Amino acid sequence: MRVLVTTGPTREYIDPVRFLSNDASGRLGVEIARAAQDRGHPTCLVHGPINLTMFNPMIPPGVDMVAVVSTAEMSRAIQERFAGIDVLFMVAAVADYRPVVYAPQKLKRRADGAEQVFTFTRTEDILKGLGARKRHQFLVGFNLETEHAEEEARRKRDEKNLDLIVVNGPENLGSLIATVKVLDRTGVVAVWEERTKAEIAVRLVELVQARWRARLESEQ
Repeated sequence: MRVLVTTGPTREYIDPVRFLSNDASGRLGVEIARAAQDRGHPTCLVHGPINLTMFNPMIPPGVDMVAVVSTAEMSRAIQERFAGIDVLFMVAAVADYRPVVYAPQKLKRRADGAEQVFTFTRTEDILKGLGARKRHQFLVGFNLETEHAEEEARRKRDEKNLDLIVVNGPENLGSLIATVKVLDRTGVVAVWEERTKAEIAVRLVELVQARWRARLESEQ
């Protein structure tokens, strides 16, 4: 199966030096790309700004690396490759909003002491758009919530037409260890507690691999 993995944050710049983003490290996505490539699946990793110096030793030869910054850039990179892939792991923590106005020069502190007010607009919902146009592709979404996580994951699973969705919490950000819950259209299919992200990646790739092969066999 041909695999595309997204990982890391995206950045939406307010001016040349300030941006809206999040604390995603990109580790889980890198581990998923490694697990997929190690199992013989041609793999592309579309990544936001991550520490490649830290991750390069973990990325096996042959993984196609595509660097992006903004949500729009990530969307274009995926759209260009979507028809040619079988499985998408949408691990990236994309920014939900971007500034309406970008300041081409660094914004200064206002001399009159007044507050600086910014207006933001929604970014593209990449996964929802892909879910609406998918044909043979198997889509795996990731959902990080601070409350009502499983309820929100079920809603997103259905709204975005996902095959699987992986639920996790903010305590997993930047950590080597994570606890996740995996849901399909019937409900919870796996819970992996206090596992390394490398182990979670292997288990998830093997779960998707099994389901992908079962789908192929059912179509023959």
